[in-house]
Amino acid sequence: MYKKDLSVVISGIIKEFNFSFDEVVLVIQEAINQGGTRRVTELIFEWIGTIIYQHYHELVIPKMARPCCDTPYWLKHARSTKTVQTGLGKLKINTCRMKCHNCESTHSPFNIFFDLSKRSWSYELEKSILESVKDQSYRRSVKELNRSGVMQVNKNLIWRMAINSDFMKQDLKVDTELDTIIADGTGYKPHSDDSKKELKIVLGMKGIGLVPIGAWVRSNWRQIGREIKKANYKNKKLKFKPIANVLVSDGDRNLIKGLKQLAYHEQRCQWHLVRDFKYAYLYQDEGGTKDEWLQYKKQLWELLQKAEPESLELNNLSHDEASLTIMREVWLAEKELSELEEKLQTDNFSKAATYLRNAREQLFTHLRFLIKTGEEVPKVTSRIERFMRELGRRMKRIAHNWSEAGAEAMARILLQLTLNKEGWDKYWGEKMKISGNFNLNVKIVHST
Repeated sequence: MYKKDLSVVISGIIKEFNFSFDEVVLVIQEAINQGGTRRVTELIFEWIGTIIYQHYHELVIPKMARPCCDTPYWLKHARSTKTVQTGLGKLKINTCRMKCHNCESTHSPFNIFFDLSKRSWSYELEKSILESVKDQSYRRSVKELNRSGVMQVNKNLIWRMAINSDFMKQDLKVDTELDTIIADGTGYKPHSDDSKKELKIVLGMKGIGLVPIGAWVRSNWRQIGREIKKANYKNKKLKFKPIANVLVSDGDRNLIKGLKQLAYHEQRCQWHLVRDFKYAYLYQDEGGTKDEWLQYKKQLWELLQKAEPESLELNNLSHDEASLTIMREVWLAEKELSELEEKLQTDNFSKAATYLRNAREQLFTHLRFLIKTGEEVPKVTSRIERFMRELGRRMKRIAHNWSEAGAEAMARILLQLTLNKEGWDKYWGEKMKISGNFNLNVKIVHST
């Protein structure tokens, strides 16, 4: 245990006893902002740096990934200053540099011990800043953070923190098997390209809770699927075990092809089926009218709702009888969809017919899963749609012209802060290495 008493002297002058309570508060605040707390912090770090310098062999050498030579023997070489941005302001700490007597390489024990060789800010400041930019632009975050007068940051510093965040290297491993995996994309306009880019989000569902999996801009759905599969492939000698029971999607072919290996079953979003049928019928095929499409829209909704438990009278039926009733209605609905598909094909609406054929077998997966396991899975992608609207607000309205790397970093930060606040706080607690091994006691000595 390393212990040493520190003394702090505060001097004050009272010219006349003619001042207010508020004046005392403002003077103290100004004195602290001009260097009171900051200077005390610098002195404490210099004291710690002295101890690290004196015991470098047991405190610093073990922390190095590779010692400078086989027999490191360091001697005092020079004094240097390390500047670190913190929540208390910009700290300028005087430290000792040391030189190895054998290989003549120079080192800063203070920077090695605190892992400050490649960064110039504290993790507690990084956490505060990333939580601030979740809801507002970099410019507004700078004004908000600098308003106290203690912290002084700029847009470039905030950008570097966001772009270098560890959430660029996200952890895709899923600890427990998910009920559902949901994926979707939203467009945004990048900084250096006239065409839009797509931000892709993958979420999991366990019960009613959403589990963040990842966010991508620079990867396609096939690459995303491979990346998630690789992170969750427990034993390369065995067949890959999917991480979810059901994949719920809007019907995007590239999305399904890239992610279908991650789930046992597929569920097509019923809401997207009805909405996207319009584009196949009116625009991809020629000759369709809006009135005819409205009739098909009504017919599709009726078919989809026909097999839902809330549309059937199941209260007085046993479990087996209710299951048979639901499966019969599912079979009838799929039969009518098949007949509608044949009608469209006969009327030369081949694109609309193909669209229905590709979706028909996955429209009622949620009911089959409910009968088999008794657990409910979504039949629409509304949960992720709501989250994507929040991402769209952040990416399109608050800050425009994101770079691809910046958009990925911000989306991954938003995923964690919005859906996994407990995990976010735990991550930063581990990253800041809060151990309880450093304590300070402040004693107030009254003047007599």
